Amino acid sequence: MIATGRLTHRFELQRPVQTRNASGENITTWAKVRQFMGSYDQESYSQAQRRGQVGGNRQATVICREFEGVDASMQLVCHSRDGDVMKISSVVEQDGDLVITVEETVA
Repeated sequence: MIATGRLTHRFELQRPVQTRNASGENITTWAKVRQFMGSYDQESYSQAQRRGQVGGNRQATVICREFEGVDASMQLVCHSRDGDVMKISSVVEQDGDLVITVEETVA
């Protein structure tokens, strides 16, 4: 289980919601599911390079206390990092924690 002292970042888990805009077009908006505290560990540049990743995106790992209902259709917003939006790539339960791999688009 992750040490409480490592839970230093505030996240918001969001799920996609299909709605219609004023023109009647289907659009995806995001609805808050819950907020939680977790750790944030960005993958180093050399790790991304070994994986063959070029430009655009970077991966990170978010670890938090285990809870149900997280899947790869969702996204995280990190309020501790100026509202960065991160797409969820994978979720693994490990020793009472959730290990969430996320991907961020780098401008």
